Amino acid sequence: MKASGPQYSALCTQTVVGNDDTLYDVIIFEYNLLADEYLEVLAQRLRARFPQAVMIFMRIWLPFQFKHAPSNKAVLPLVHERFGALNPEKKTAKEMLANLVEGTQPPDWIFHEREDKKALLERIASKVGGHVYHMPRPENAIEALTRYSKYYTPDMNHFTNAGHRFFQQEMVKLLHDLNAGELTTQLGTWVDTDSCQLWYDTGIIPDSVTHEAPTVNFLSTRHALEFPTKGNYLGFKNPFWDRPVFVWIDFMAGSPVGQYPKSLMLFAGLQVEIDPRLRGSGTLHVMKHAKIGMLHPGEQAKLFIDSMDKEADNGFRIVGMIYTTIQMSDWFEVE
Repeated sequence: MKASGPQYSALCTQTVVGNDDTLYDVIIFEYNLLADEYLEVLAQRLRARFPQAVMIFMRIWLPFQFKHAPSNKAVLPLVHERFGALNPEKKTAKEMLANLVEGTQPPDWIFHEREDKKALLERIASKVGGHVYHMPRPENAIEALTRYSKYYTPDMNHFTNAGHRFFQQEMVKLLHDLNAGELTTQLGTWVDTDSCQLWYDTGIIPDSVTHEAPTVNFLSTRHALEFPTKGNYLGFKNPFWDRPVFVWIDFMAGSPVGQYPKSLMLFAGLQVEIDPRLRGSGTLHVMKHAKIGMLHPGEQAKLFIDSMDKEADNGFRIVGMIYTTIQMSDWFEVE
């Protein structure tokens, strides 16, 4: 899920992986700068289910982490200045980075390391008996930006086919170094329970979800229930008859600011304010998640959605429901 981090996967691990007896002997986590405390929950849930699996946490670097010190500008602003934000000439990352470093010296470029993310990955890997893979990065900044440039797409945030092949080879080498060989693994039990319903891709709303909101199609292949005005409701039911669950909604957030409206959720006498407005100049649609309350075993309830911004381009868009027994305070000191 683009730009959403590990939160959904942590809350919905059981739904995503499935309840069959499929065994996974190698599990690779690639969240990088989006890693947060939910990655620990995800890793521990997967460790409980697959006790003997090899777990690899990828630590990669991206060109936008470099800044040109003389101009005090990072790579992306410089790229946008020279080649346009939409890259109308369709330059490759290799071409653009070669242009940026031409006439500069290695000390002109400063790398933003993000030591906090590095420490987080190492801590989580240690807790679950995993391994952190560090993508090679030459000390010479110009060498790093030019030698590895073919691995990046023009947005400097994703990888080309060559990049994916590079990481595939790196994983094979790492597994060899770990003497993984022929791997066998046993199946463990799930820690916590979840049931997640997502109509973002299919547009199919479960029968257990009631509403009077229209289903909208956006970005060609995405689907949502849209709540444009006050008094709209979403009805749902705890799918478990033997346990209470926390209820979350999956909703769309975006930029520019007027894309989606700040809205008030009214549920079981409680109010939750959700602000889906992202700061940014470009057009962006990102799935986010918010906890709205708790349901008793088998309980039915309604969520009322009141838009607080009538001038927004779209209504408040819900793209899925999450029912989970996960209480973050059970995993950490504070929720």
